[in-house]
Amino acid sequence: MRKRHIIVISSTYYNQSKSIQNDTVVVLFNSHKRWYLEKPLICVSRNETHVEKSLAHVQFAYDPISICSWTAFVAHCPTVKSPNSFELSTAQYFASSTELPLRLPYQRKVDVVACYSPLFYNERWQLIVNTLEVYRQYGVGVQAFYVQSMLHEIMDLLKVYQKKGYAEIEFWPMLSLGQHFEDEMGFSPNEQLDWRNQASAHSDCLLKYKDAAKFIIISDIDDVLFPRIGETYIEEFMKLSSDYPNAAGFTYNRYNAEVTTTLNPQEFSLSNLIDSSEIHHEWEDGKSVYNPERVFTAWIHWPGLTHSPGYKMHLVPSHENIMVHMRKWKMYFDVFDLRIQDIISRHKTKQLQREFNRTFAQTEEFKRLPTKVRYYPLIAECYQKIFYDKRKHPDSCPGPINCFLPPMPNVKCSVAKTDFVFNKVHDGLFMHYPHQSRFVTHLDGCNMLS
Repeated sequence: MRKRHIIVISSTYYNQSKSIQNDTVVVLFNSHKRWYLEKPLICVSRNETHVEKSLAHVQFAYDPISICSWTAFVAHCPTVKSPNSFELSTAQYFASSTELPLRLPYQRKVDVVACYSPLFYNERWQLIVNTLEVYRQYGVGVQAFYVQSMLHEIMDLLKVYQKKGYAEIEFWPMLSLGQHFEDEMGFSPNEQLDWRNQASAHSDCLLKYKDAAKFIIISDIDDVLFPRIGETYIEEFMKLSSDYPNAAGFTYNRYNAEVTTTLNPQEFSLSNLIDSSEIHHEWEDGKSVYNPERVFTAWIHWPGLTHSPGYKMHLVPSHENIMVHMRKWKMYFDVFDLRIQDIISRHKTKQLQREFNRTFAQTEEFKRLPTKVRYYPLIAECYQKIFYDKRKHPDSCPGPINCFLPPMPNVKCSVAKTDFVFNKVHDGLFMHYPHQSRFVTHLDGCNMLS
């Protein structure tokens, strides 16, 4: 019998939800994309007085990437009210069950949440500070950072924002089946999930915050949306929602920008970073803002699943607004008729600077940020080789795990680690789930696997 492995990312219980049936658990998991079980998955939930068994409705979280053999799934499970335990099993004779830890969705109500792609080997604090401040000051209530690894000093600063309620730090460790199973399969699942399993992170974030936010931004940390249709994000998104009442969300065209900034935090200027940005006439796939009542799962550029086929994404015309991709590109220098001052005025950037100076620029954590760049050129060179040189059609499942990044002596890095526990459901199915997560400090730089 062929062995199947399921790695559970999260199991979220919805007591009362605007978009998901009450008393439902949604399980987000990774597995081989050729999903087939001889018998269906069974959900078992219990409270003090009742036990309920139900069939799990399993779907792809998004269209699988053709060149990768693993992908993300979601399973809908009707449950008893307020379950104190939740298990997955199958209808297979003699199958055992696996109890999964439940979480509740985020409770604090905010207008806008930003969910970022997982950060790895992260050292570009200038982009993090820029995005944190722009989004904070224009009305993003919570910014969710999924972290695989980042320099220790940047983590310290991020924790300052977390303590103030502006940021949430989510563990995003490398997945592990254990050496025995990975030797048996001949590969690690990390090698067969595209771009550090980012779509699972996007969907996990959407599932966690969907009942708390009116709108959710899904983007990379170097994608910045400046409100232009409204004075704040909520004004802009509400205006677009009024104009397009059936929209699942809004996709913004994205253009690359070259930014100039300093390596030294003592000399850093938020307003200068923004004002110096040169937008190039180089279009990139757009990024999106979702109405979480209408979108169930997310991918980096558009929804995976919507709650109704009648909900469609609306493309915001470039003359109304764009997303600025603050990444330094030197391949094209075409003159573009859109300047950063058309997106945000110098008066507003000065206001951003004053507020930053008043708050987080004064912290010791900000003053201790690193002044050297080590990883970024190596990662950019690797991505160019495995993805862009191939015209975005890679010949193997793409991601940073394919990049060789050497140890960096005397560089402190916070790396997400999780202990995965597995249970044998039957001879052909093994379920793995996270048991304990933490950040480990490495003294020789960041890494993906050790």
